[in-house]
Amino acid sequence: WVRRSDVNINDRRFSAWPEVCVFPAVPMTVTLGIDVGATTISGGIVTDAGEVVAVVREATAARGPGNAVGTVLAVIDELGAEADRRGLALNGVGIGLPGLVDAEKGLMTSTMNLVPEFAHVPLAGDVRARTGLPTFVDNDVNAQALGEWTFGLGRGASSLVLLALGTAVGGSLVIGGTLAMLFLRDWELPVPPS
Repeated sequence: WVRRSDVNINDRRFSAWPEVCVFPAVPMTVTLGIDVGATTISGGIVTDAGEVVAVVREATAARGPGNAVGTVLAVIDELGAEADRRGLALNGVGIGLPGLVDAEKGLMTSTMNLVPEFAHVPLAGDVRARTGLPTFVDNDVNAQALGEWTFGLGRGASSLVLLALGTAVGGSLVIGGTLAMLFLRDWELPVPPS
């Protein structure tokens, strides 16, 4: 809304305005961000400025072992309903998975990770078909590095190194403003005998 006192009343274009004018509200656009971890799936509604306006967390195995994909879809549905309740317009979905990901195909490429049921599932396509929204899937630490570089402590830096310590260890690089795509093949840490 605009108050008449906020405009130059000597301008004849505004002389006939009532005291308060109401213009149709333009809905704020937001993105759904989903982080899949070995123990928890977290999702948030995030503004273009990086402000998190709602969060949902569920245990990765909330729907039983091997049903983490269903948990991701439930978190997306819940966040979508919350965005609707708040009058927010969704512009896309970003999902970070804990393993080797083919971002162009939108799927995890290896079962050598902590949530193997995501391997070879066309998650980006499935979510896109369900929501009608552009959907992007990448490695969770790559997504975190881009978030830190864009909105967090790395904002304004030309390059960034991020090491993520959680259930597992991961790393990502932003070099000269571009996410460095590291390709690892058949790599795993040796496990000492028990």
